[in-house]
Amino acid sequence: MPRPLKLRAMATGLVCTTLAACGDSDSSSEPAVIPFSGFSNVPENGTVEIDGEAVTARYVADPSTGGVTIEDQTGPSPSTTLVTTRNGVVVALSSAASGSSVSFDTRNGDTRVDTPLVTSFVTADGQDLATYVDPERAGYEYQTYGAWVTGAGTGSGTAGAGSYGLKTEASNIPVGATATYRGVGLGVARLSDGQPYQTVSSVTVTTDFNTATIGSSDTSAVNLNTATTTNAPELDFSGSGSVNGSEFTALVSGAGTAGTAQGQFYGPSANEVGGTFATTGPGDVWHMGAFGGN
Repeated sequence: MPRPLKLRAMATGLVCTTLAACGDSDSSSEPAVIPFSGFSNVPENGTVEIDGEAVTARYVADPSTGGVTIEDQTGPSPSTTLVTTRNGVVVALSSAASGSSVSFDTRNGDTRVDTPLVTSFVTADGQDLATYVDPERAGYEYQTYGAWVTGAGTGSGTAGAGSYGLKTEASNIPVGATATYRGVGLGVARLSDGQPYQTVSSVTVTTDFNTATIGSSDTSAVNLNTATTTNAPELDFSGSGSVNGSEFTALVSGAGTAGTAQGQFYGPSANEVGGTFATTGPGDVWHMGAFGGN
């Protein structure tokens, strides 16, 4: 029986530091891509395809200040992540969405760094970077999620955040039962200082599967230009909305932001929850990300 996938974790913000390469093997004779049914079923050597949704945007950077302007935000729209393992270790990962895509392969010189919360990837040229939750450390069997940036240091690029997993069938949603899910959110943001940031927050979802309430709090942000960490309470939000089948949409707001969160229940019987969010606020504050909980 295949061993569980070990997508070892990395703390947010470390993409701004020197990254150490890990994992290398022959990339020839790639096996066929197989559909995702849970991380305990990921083969030691193979590639799985995980479907989901992502939000994306374009940005333009000021070369003198490092500040960014956000353009053309889209989604959530269908997105797919491919995860390739060798000897039980993730050596390649890619996410494709309308408006933004990233691809990393440690066998071709890209790097991966692991710390207790998430796993981060950076391309060999340093222009594309991503942070994904470690499903094993987070206790997720049926989902993963992350956020990414392309074109770093080039003056323009894209950003994206996606949630991926095994969706719960609508007929298996336990309507009338109650559940509370706890996890984290990962995102990218522009604060009122104009600088680009990578974010992490605590997320809670409560539901009776007719309505769902989501809260994102204790948000911290790492400046992608300086690696400085700051608290960002202006990005905290909460809100609620109706559950439709195995999904929900919530209007959310906070002291300095407002927008929408889309959720999806994952697993055979809504074992986990995940989704994406996008918010804006005064001072051209902008925040986009993905979340999960169990």
